[in-house]
Amino acid sequence: MNTKLPQEFLNRIEPVLGDEYDAFLASYEEEAHHALRLNPLKTKLDKAGIYTQCDVPSPVPWCRTGYYYGDDVRPGKHPYHEAGAYYIQEPSAMFPGELAGTVIREYIRRKGYVRVLDMCAAPGGKSTHAAGAIGDRGILVSNEPVPGRARILSQNIERMGIKNCLVCVEDPDRIASVFPGFFDVILTDVPCSGEGMFRKDQTAIDEWSPEGVDNCVIRSRSILDAAHRALAADGSLIYSTCTFEQAENEGMIAWFLSTYPGYRVAHVAFAAGTDKTEAIDMPSNARNDLAPDDTEEVIKKEIADTFRLWPHKLRGEGHYAALLTRDEELTELMLGGSESDEVTGNNRDITCKPHIFCPDGSVPKEAMNLLKEFFEDTLTDKGIDGFQGYLFAYGNNVYIADEDIARAATAGDKSKRLKTERTGLHLGEVKKGRFEPSHALAMALKPDDCIRRVELKPDDKEAYDYFEGLSLSCDPAYKGYCAVFIDGCSAGWGKASQGTLKNHYPKGLRKRLV
Repeated sequence: MNTKLPQEFLNRIEPVLGDEYDAFLASYEEEAHHALRLNPLKTKLDKAGIYTQCDVPSPVPWCRTGYYYGDDVRPGKHPYHEAGAYYIQEPSAMFPGELAGTVIREYIRRKGYVRVLDMCAAPGGKSTHAAGAIGDRGILVSNEPVPGRARILSQNIERMGIKNCLVCVEDPDRIASVFPGFFDVILTDVPCSGEGMFRKDQTAIDEWSPEGVDNCVIRSRSILDAAHRALAADGSLIYSTCTFEQAENEGMIAWFLSTYPGYRVAHVAFAAGTDKTEAIDMPSNARNDLAPDDTEEVIKKEIADTFRLWPHKLRGEGHYAALLTRDEELTELMLGGSESDEVTGNNRDITCKPHIFCPDGSVPKEAMNLLKEFFEDTLTDKGIDGFQGYLFAYGNNVYIADEDIARAATAGDKSKRLKTERTGLHLGEVKKGRFEPSHALAMALKPDDCIRRVELKPDDKEAYDYFEGLSLSCDPAYKGYCAVFIDGCSAGWGKASQGTLKNHYPKGLRKRLV
């Protein structure tokens, strides 16, 4: 490929790279790298089927669930993708989410529960990565100020089967005012000048300018200020960009540490001896000489523990990441470990309380009765136990969420509430005396949650038929709502009658996967 980079950008980056400049330029003559990240909420990470079906050849070394795939593979046109088995993501962009996941697991280990904010969340790569580490042991608030991007974020949250997420459409300042000192972990993958997107996105090249870099610096400082205000006294903050600009990377960390005393850059080491680290370059520590000239020496030493991902040094487009912590016990951290130690299960007693924080007074009695009938008819005891939290209603729509999410979304004057795109888990809607379950509920189910289910293999014709909206065959004894699974990953609802499963996959999502 032939990528023509902006000359002013080249003038700025050449003195930074020095002897590595030619290698950096040569990387833009190569094809971009593609990867996907398995979803532990849906997929057993030791399952070979994903690798076989999608022909995934090699692991991403800095992400325990990340795998490269070749140019001839189309994982976005596969039943596994529609069922949320994985998230397609640029490989170097997986690194901040992996940092967050490692910190999240540490907070859960110590506290049993974690509160996480993704401040700049669309399209959802970091949020879905964090959710896999949270499991059922915490909450996730994913914020995106642009409504159209927030809708895409919400769709990805739903597809990945995430129950405990509040998707907001707010400015960072508003989030900080509603949640002061609240979150244990905050991700800020800030909007940036996008130089790490040059190989993939011509628009990033066309729109780049020195003035754009300066504007990004101003905006990022504002976002970090809001993150500081929303972070708990012993919390941790991940800062990341997909640019190579010193002012947006090392310069931003230097500014933050000098402006907000009490933070440290955590020293993150990589677990040695795993198959993820053999014969493949890893992210490298940033150079503290890239900090502004007037940076104090003590802060320069901190900056040396942040990370640069360069496209000429590894198989990725480029990223910058830093883990900042106010927690004295988290200044040393090991990144890596077993793929199978993602957090699952519930470590907190969250009792179902249907008459709290309901904007309409309470969940209507008819809705409660119909919901109970539906659960008893459709879910096993284990499945019912998996949906704990606070029930509340918007009109005829019933939701369930952790208390903190329910309170933020429903308490107080309606005009002053957070603007939201997704509020916890939408269970369904009461229509004409019946309860219609939501697609989001189906996507959050596991096979043993369901009394009736249809299991399809990803290479079955019926798997492709289902996502196109066609009817399927099913057990003649089935009657009523039936969950459809692709190799154990929930994909949606059907309604069974006399051996035929009427397709309830949402019309707006239907497509031909060929």
